[in-house]
Order: sequence, then C-alpha cells, then structure tokens
Amino acid sequence: MGKKEIQKVIIEYIPRGEILSIEPFCEIFPIEKEVLNKVVADIKEHGYDQNFPVTVWPHDGKLICIDGHTRLVAAEIAGIDWIPVFKRGFLGDEDEAIRYVIHCQRDRRNMTDADIAWCIEAVDKLKGKGERTDLASLDARSGKSAQETAEIVGTSERKVEKYRTVMTHADDETKAAVKSGEKSINRAYTETQQKRKEKEVIQKEQPENQNDNKFWKGILKSIKFLNRKISKGGKYPAKIKSAIKSEILFEFNTLNILITRLENEKKN
Repeated sequence: MGKKEIQKVIIEYIPRGEILSIEPFCEIFPIEKEVLNKVVADIKEHGYDQNFPVTVWPHDGKLICIDGHTRLVAAEIAGIDWIPVFKRGFLGDEDEAIRYVIHCQRDRRNMTDADIAWCIEAVDKLKGKGERTDLASLDARSGKSAQETAEIVGTSERKVEKYRTVMTHADDETKAAVKSGEKSINRAYTETQQKRKEKEVIQKEQPENQNDNKFWKGILKSIKFLNRKISKGGKYPAKIKSAIKSEILFEFNTLNILITRLENEKKN
C-alpha cells in the first residue's frame, strides 16, 4: 500500500494591519454581532488561540482574508496586533477562492437561508463577470447555471431559482429581509409570486376599466347635450321645439342603452 502524503500546515504570525478584509470574501458570510462579542470576550480572557488561525490568500502582493473575518475583527477589538495565519494558495483565480470559502463554511455550520442567499449572490457575481448582458435576460442566464451554483453552495437547484426570482422581482424591503434572515427564501418567493399574480390580474382588468370609462364618457356627453337642449328650448318656435323633443327622447334612449350595457358588463 502506498503512503498518503500529509501536507504540513505552517502557521505564521502576521501584523494585523497587513491582512486585508475585502469584497467579495468579507460579504459572503456577514459577521454576526452576538458571535463577535463572544469571540472578543474569549480573546480578552484567554488570548488568541493559534489553533484557529485566519486563512489568507497571497494574491497580487496582498494578503487577503478569505476565512476568519470574525476572528480578525475580534482581534482588532481585543487589541491583538499579531495574528496567526495560514496562507492558502490557489492555482486558479478568485472563483476557486470563493468555492473554497463556501466549502469551508457550509461544512462547519448549519447554513441558514441568509447564509445561502449571500453565497448564491457571491457565486452569481463571479459568473456574471465577462458575460454579455445583451444576449439574454438575467433570468435566462441565471437559470442555465442554477444546478452548478446549487452544487457549489450546497443547496437545492430549486432554492437557487427561488432566490433569483426574489432578487429579480421582489421589492427592496423583501430582498433586505431575506439577506438579514428575517424572511426565509421560500416565504419571500411565495409573497413575491403572489404580488406578481395580483399585478397581472390588475393589468388584465385595465381594458375592462377603459371600456367602463368610455361608457361613462358617453353618458356624460348625453347628459350635457340634454341640458343644453333643455336650456335653449324656450327660444325656438313650436315646430322646432317638437324636433328638439324628439332629439331629446333619442338621447334619453341612447343613455338608457349605455347604462343597461354597463350593468350587463358588470354582471358578467
């Protein structure tokens, strides 16, 4: 049997100020205030435990924090100037680093919908780089990669699709509620779809409302005509008055037809 080579992990101490916490890595898993306070208290009491180093990516002459953002911030609050780090190189680019970060976090925590949301967004931003947006809609382009994104994030393809629907069609308040964890992706999706259906119904009813407006305009026109004829009726000779009376009766009949038609439309 062959021997499996064990990679030696080398921990270095680096000045905290040399470690950069930048996008997109610092946004994938937002720091939770309660967790941060606990870590700060532990560091102040026991010092920084080197068994939990910050993972950094040496890239373009910089040391970028890709895992351990809470520990890094906690160390700053606790007054720790030198941080134990593990340098992790990647053969690829930022895409591979993102995959690594998500893989580490999803294996060590119970992923909430808020976590999943941030992960999906991080992966989608990477996928969006270099794409021509004039070739297809956002929904179409995202849908093609839903399965791949789901595999990276560690969730279902359906949940990825639901999240993207929310981000495309929901209002800003709903989007923020999902990212903060106040609403689940499923709940936000259901509410968003319901609002979309209601909007479609309203849009379908608009032609009927436009017909109603035509009816009422016709009625108003007839009423104005009748008032005008009645007010001027005393100025005409008897024969002309008779003609006016016939015209008035015609307009009243027209008015009744319009009202009857409107009532029938409402019943149907």
